[in-house]
Amino acid sequence: MSTGTQIRAIQALRAIAACAVVYVHAHNRVVTSPDGRALPILSDHQAYTGQAGVDPFFVISGFLMAFLHLDQFGVHRASGRFLVRRLVRVVPLYWLLTAVALAIAAVAPSIFHASRTLELPWILGNFAFVPWPNSAGSANRVITVAWTLDFEMYFYALFALALFMRHGLIVLSLLMLFSAAAGVMFAPSHPWLQLLTSPMLLEFLAGVGVACLV
Repeated sequence: MSTGTQIRAIQALRAIAACAVVYVHAHNRVVTSPDGRALPILSDHQAYTGQAGVDPFFVISGFLMAFLHLDQFGVHRASGRFLVRRLVRVVPLYWLLTAVALAIAAVAPSIFHASRTLELPWILGNFAFVPWPNSAGSANRVITVAWTLDFEMYFYALFALALFMRHGLIVLSLLMLFSAAAGVMFAPSHPWLQLLTSPMLLEFLAGVGVACLV
């Protein structure tokens, strides 16, 4: 299957996951508004199960990266090409939206939950995909849902590193397994260390495993 081939089942799964995430965020905005009431159709408990919509995205990401690049491990310059494509796909639009959101937050901070205190380390963390807390202790993004991009970019960095090696998938798998195990054992408190050792990394690894089976 060529790189440009679309896998319909994956696209359908993405759509379902996206709808679940959109619903839970819409539900949250309504119930936290001054006159908010729960959205119809789902109860509070059922609505918040929509947060699990993030999990398929991570699994799909791991699957696609491994599936599309499985024959490129150890290939000259494959790592650089992979990383450039990922950065071009994600960074420009995200940086633009983040810059706009920060500009709005500087003028009207009450609009945003996470950006009442605009500090340089926190701002740089927004652009660098590094969750860094401000003095209030919040590491949330100015675009709150962008926390998932921190995980995506970290996985892309690990995958690019693995592409340098012929048996890079083995190295990638061991690194992610040990990182997740360290997170469970030591439970770091800093948001950046929590990212590096999060058990959610295993969702990407699950996608990689499915790609190998396919």
